[in-house]
Amino acid sequence: MLPREITLSLLPELISELDPNIVPLVSALHNRGLHTYSSCEGHIAKPGTRPEPWVALHADEIDPENLIELEELLTRWNQQHDRKFWGITIHSERISERESEVLYILEPDTDNYDHEPDVLTELQQQVRDLAHFLSEEQIPYTMVNLII
Repeated sequence: MLPREITLSLLPELISELDPNIVPLVSALHNRGLHTYSSCEGHIAKPGTRPEPWVALHADEIDPENLIELEELLTRWNQQHDRKFWGITIHSERISERESEVLYILEPDTDNYDHEPDVLTELQQQVRDLAHFLSEEQIPYTMVNLII
């Protein structure tokens, strides 16, 4: 069960726009100053779609210090959880003939998954667990100083 303040940190209008199983992670990211661009709770694999849960962050709107903190927390999360690797990838998306935008995508490594229904359930549980972890973990002051 997630702390009540995680889901309440988002406006009700925003929560209603999100897939229910991704709300805790989106809210935990917002609480850390990382405002999301889009997200998906995951679904059973269909040809040409991404089956895993993910959250996109708009690169132009992210404070680099917050991104560094998130990467440090993800490193800690990955060290503590066997077979639950989450990371940030960079994705460039073309928005017009002359423009593209850069997104950071927070997503699990699904190379070792077979995208069956029970795997999706496991990944969605990881979303809740990761949201809880991000809402409670702090970067030690000395660690932040070393990174900056």
